[in-house]
Amino acid sequence: MPTSSPSGARGEQTFAVRALTYAEALTTAATTAHAHPALRHRRGARIDTAAARATLHH
Repeated sequence: MPTSSPSGARGEQTFAVRALTYAEALTTAATTAHAHPALRHRRGARIDTAAARATLHH
């Protein structure tokens, strides 16, 4: 998921989740992204769930 810090720096935070569809993967990753450990890891950077993308591996 794309991130942006208060200083304007851009980055990406990756989440590996179990899902059968792209929509399910993005929903699960967004939930995980808003959990405390992920927030702490980003150190204040905001997540852009609208620009997020998923890749399914079978």
